[in-house]
Amino acid sequence: MPRRGRGGGKGRGGGKGGRRRPGKRGRGRTRPGSERNPRVPDPNAADSPRRIVHPLSRTPEEASPMQSEAPPPASESTEGPALERGAPPWEHPDWYDLHDDAWTAGVVREAEHYHELVLALPPLDAHDHLVDVGCGTGKAAVQIADAYPSLGRVSLIEPNVAKLERAEARVRELLPDAVIQSLSAHVGEGTRGLPHAASLVVAASVVMPTIELRGGSFADGVEWALAALAELRAMLDPGGLLYLLETLPPPWSVGGVEGPARRLSFPEFEAAIEEAGFVDVQCVYRFRDRVVFSALKEDS
Repeated sequence: MPRRGRGGGKGRGGGKGGRRRPGKRGRGRTRPGSERNPRVPDPNAADSPRRIVHPLSRTPEEASPMQSEAPPPASESTEGPALERGAPPWEHPDWYDLHDDAWTAGVVREAEHYHELVLALPPLDAHDHLVDVGCGTGKAAVQIADAYPSLGRVSLIEPNVAKLERAEARVRELLPDAVIQSLSAHVGEGTRGLPHAASLVVAASVVMPTIELRGGSFADGVEWALAALAELRAMLDPGGLLYLLETLPPPWSVGGVEGPARRLSFPEFEAAIEEAGFVDVQCVYRFRDRVVFSALKEDS
């Protein structure tokens, strides 16, 4: 039986051999009255799609052309943490929880680093006092509290109040019988009233990011780091331990004292901890650029 659509049969185009007649649907033709390709949207058209800028990236002076409604009255309360317009997105606790792991070492790998930090700690009981510096939303403190449910006292330090409140709530849920204190403050700036008499101080991803965010020269960053490490040492009882989880700079990140601020290299970071007055400084964990340092406040 002969196949239709080829040879003498009628094809899909309606003519012999299945071929379309030229000129019926030629490419590049425009419909009468149309001066533009209908597949390309006209940016001046009223219904043309607009590029929407993420609200967190706008500065306070920028007004959104898509906002036509008036803001809610002051008497109406909105749930959830507020973020000042123009503030960096990582200041929002929800955004921070969502992106923190993924922006550092990856969702899977970052959890391993914090787990290794917990594994490196000494046993903690009811008589111990943990200070989590730069606690964020409580990632380190929560893992430590989960590992040591008899921990007696926890002090949380974090400049962002919304993050601090979330961290405190999470730790209280895990340690209902412990004494939990929180303080909204920075370190390395001479803040008074910082915790003291601690047996353990933990700071995870605090020193290196702060050096970069503060800006200035490399010498300025080292000066602040030494001041911050000295304050961490002052929080400890004699014989207390410091644990630092940090991300080292890439190998090509080098520069002189007067160069721009940058993260400290492995030997520079080790030397800074020793210069701050700690002894028995050692790297207890390392995976590529992620390290955990431990140090001891010597008995007086």
